[in-house]
Parts: sequence; C-alpha cells; structure tokens
Amino acid sequence: MEYFVITIGTRDIQILKEKVDELKQRIDSDFAKYLYTNENLPDYYCFRQPRESGKKLVENYDQIKELLSFPMIDPFIDYILNNENKEDELAGVLIYTDQENLQDDSRQKKQDTVYFKDTIEKHLRDKYNIQKINSVKVSENVDSIDDQYQMFGKELDKILILPDEVKNVYLFPQGGIDQINQAITLQLIQRYRSKVIYCQKPENVGVRKLTFPSLFLNDLRKNILKHHLDMYGFDRIDEDICPFDWLYLMCRYASARLSLNDREARQCYSEMIRKIADKALRRSINHKLLTYTSLQPIPLNRRKLQDLYVNIKIKFCKQSDYRNFLIGLYTLSENLEKQFVDEYFGVDTMVKFFNSSNYDQDNKEWIDFLKDKLGHEFIERLEQDGIRLYNPNLPTYKEIFIELLDQGKIPHLNNCFSISQYHIYCKAIDKLRGKRNQIAHRLSNPTINELNGEIRGTGFSDFSELFDFLDCLLNVNGFDDFDFIKDVIEKHI
Repeated sequence: MEYFVITIGTRDIQILKEKVDELKQRIDSDFAKYLYTNENLPDYYCFRQPRESGKKLVENYDQIKELLSFPMIDPFIDYILNNENKEDELAGVLIYTDQENLQDDSRQKKQDTVYFKDTIEKHLRDKYNIQKINSVKVSENVDSIDDQYQMFGKELDKILILPDEVKNVYLFPQGGIDQINQAITLQLIQRYRSKVIYCQKPENVGVRKLTFPSLFLNDLRKNILKHHLDMYGFDRIDEDICPFDWLYLMCRYASARLSLNDREARQCYSEMIRKIADKALRRSINHKLLTYTSLQPIPLNRRKLQDLYVNIKIKFCKQSDYRNFLIGLYTLSENLEKQFVDEYFGVDTMVKFFNSSNYDQDNKEWIDFLKDKLGHEFIERLEQDGIRLYNPNLPTYKEIFIELLDQGKIPHLNNCFSISQYHIYCKAIDKLRGKRNQIAHRLSNPTINELNGEIRGTGFSDFSELFDFLDCLLNVNGFDDFDFIKDVIEKHI
C-alpha cells in the first residue's frame, strides 16, 4: 500500500481563460466575480473565496469537470504513477480547512477549502480511478502548529495503516497554510520516517522530489545517537538510527561487555570486524579491542570486573541510575578481592576449592593450599578472628588481599594506596549496604542526597574519592575501552 497526502490550497483548482465563457454559460454569468489571474501562469484564472466558489464548482461538477484544471495536483499524481508507483495500491488523504465556528463574513472562513476538497476528490476518482480517498478537516486554530500537530496525530491514527504495512507516503504540502504543512510533515516523518517522499512543484516547472525528510531524519538520528552516547547508553541505540551495520554491532559489543556477556561480545566483535571495509579503521579497532576476544579465564574475569566497574561509574556519573549503581557496586565488592587472590595464586580458587556440600566442616584442601602459600601463622590468625575455612568466602579473600598488600605482592598497587585507604573503602561498602538492602527488600530507589549522606561518614568526602580508589585498584582510566568506542562511533555518524 502507498499513500499520497495533499494539503489543499486556494490555487489548486484553476481554469484556462479561454474556457471561462463556457463556464459562465454552464453555471451563471455572475461567476466571473470569483476569478483572478494567476500571475505565475497568466493563461489561467484562480478562484477567489474558495468556500463560496468551491461550493458552486462541486454542485455543478458533472457539467463543468472538463473545463477545470488542476495544474499542481495532476502533475503530482502523474509523477507518482509514472515514476514511483508501478504496482502497489494507491490511496489518498486530502487535508482541508472548514472553520465552521467563525462568522460567515470573516475572511478566514471565506478562504476555507472544504468544497475544493470535494471537487478534487471527485476529480481524482474520475481521472485516476483512485477510490480510497480519506480526508482530514482542520476546523480551528489553523495558525497553531502545536494544535495541528496533535490533531494530525489523532486523525492519522484513524485513517492510515501501520508503518510496517506502508511502502511509501508521498507528501505534497504545496498549498494550504504554513503551520498545517509543517505539522503534517513532522507527523508523517516521525511516523513513517524514510518512507516519506516529500514532493514540490513550483507553478512553472515539473514535480521534484526533495531530500528534506532524509536530511531531517539523518540529523534526528545523529542527535538521538549523540544523546545516548553522551550517557554511554550503548544498549539504548537501535539499529534504525545507526548509519552503518558495523556501527550498530559495535554498540551491541559495548552493551554486551557492560552486561558481562562475553560470548555475545565476542560474536558481535567478529561480525563487526567483517563488515568494516576501511582497513585503517579495522586496524585501529583491532589494536585497541582485539585482545578481549582471546582472554583466558582469569584475565577475562579481570576484564569483566573492569567492565562491571565502568558500568557502575556510568550508572552513577552519566545516567543518575543510583538503584542499579548500588546493585552493581555490591556485585563488584563481592568479587574484587577474589580477583587479586586468583591472579596471585594463578588459579580460580572458587572453581578449584569450593565444595557445595560442605558448610560446617573445615575444607582441608583449601586450608592446606593457604598454608602452603601464606604460612601456618596466617591460618591461625584467620581462626582467631573467627573466619571459617569450610570454603573460599569473602572474609577470607579480604584477609588474603590485605596480606598480599602488606607484603607488597601486588606490584602495581604498591604506590597506589595504603591499607588504611582500603579499610576506608570497606567501611564505605558496609555503610552503603543498608541502602542496597532497602532496594532488595523494600522496593526503594535511593536519591543522590541520601547516598552522599552515607559516603561522607566513611572517610571518603564524596563519591569521586571512591571512584579514584577503584580507578587505581582496577587500573581503569575514565570509562576505559568505552571512551574509545564512543569516540569511534561519534566520528562516523
């Protein structure tokens, strides 16, 4: 199905001067008072006061139809049928004014195109055999684009089919009032997007197809993309606003990484690289991101922990999503120390030593491993502190992490922060746990003021100091790889 949409103006029905005498004979001799010369087409007359003159035209249509000319509309329909529409069914929408509430002698009411609409509809049925023609009446506030935009939204819902079922919409906003033309143009573009074909016909030349809808949509897409990119909202970027397939796949890759879905991230990356024709761009992306696709389990967990942390920063700093910030922060805190322990020992300790059936007896294999790596005294200290060793757990990981820090066995952290700063971090996590529990158990949504109140009592003056600590701990700068991804996308939209 294809549609055409015409906004009817006061010059859309005309008559050749040589046919005026016959027109007066068929209607009445007094009809000449409605005629005035078209300055752009001097051989034609237009009709004054279209409400009155149009009524006479439609009432006498069968007697005068071969005398009338439609120098704007006929070329538009011919253009569609001869150049665009070959097989699809064509239906129409005519937009007209009928300001019934105005005084009869008001100039605005006399200019109404209600009867021009009836005449044009008859003409289209007769000449082009277009039988499916709907109309939209503009009855008030014709000079308010706000009112017309809302009105067209409601009316188009009634008469036009869903965008997926429409091939093209040919828009001809040549006649009519500017606010009406602008409102219907914007409504159709937001509804049918690139399917809108905007046509124009100066009175002395042929119909031409303008690129305005494409230009408008491209700018709109860019603005939407930039808005999402400013918030690092890669998951919010739809395929239809991306100018290239590879760019959409890059957004999916970023979103998958931030969601810790490494399998999908690798798949999207592979598809993305295949679709990039520019060798220099492909080389640049591979140089920065390729290593992610081949990481082994422990380094991959480190990368996922960094991505989780970046996601937390995004939620807090860019999206003001404090609820998911807290949820992510506690996921991070449950895994942070374990990662450094696993890296130092060279083994995933949870995978190797966790026994799901053991919750009340010491795990001999786990204890022997820790004795071998950290010494008997370390085990005794854990036992004195009441830390149970039935399985690897967070309290144990924290103590191991402190031991490794104290002995300088995590080299890149030696000059980064002190153990006392780590204790401040732990205090902050414990302090914020109450807010996190409210989310889990009371369906609450914390505010920034509430969170700031919690962090100030921990040793951190604000959240920027918490982020500085975690930046150093996880070796993250800014938003890490996602700054690079954002920059690449921005340069190609």
